[in-house]
Amino acid sequence: MSERPYYRACAVLSIIQAHILAHDSTVDPDIAFRGGYLPTDALELAARELSDLLEDLEELENRRKADAAQKAAA
Repeated sequence: MSERPYYRACAVLSIIQAHILAHDSTVDPDIAFRGGYLPTDALELAARELSDLLEDLEELENRRKADAAQKAAA
């Protein structure tokens, strides 16, 4: 599990936002980045990260429930 799910969520949302904003852009990446443009499928990466993050959040929820049950039993 990631120790920083909040930061992963921020990164994923940033990827999605950048994709949406870039979709409406008229900037030519070959000119803007002078051959340094790295075309990747950012949305697939974001989807994988979200999937991993959901697993992390599920684990955190299970830990929270176990802690609550332990406190209730004490």
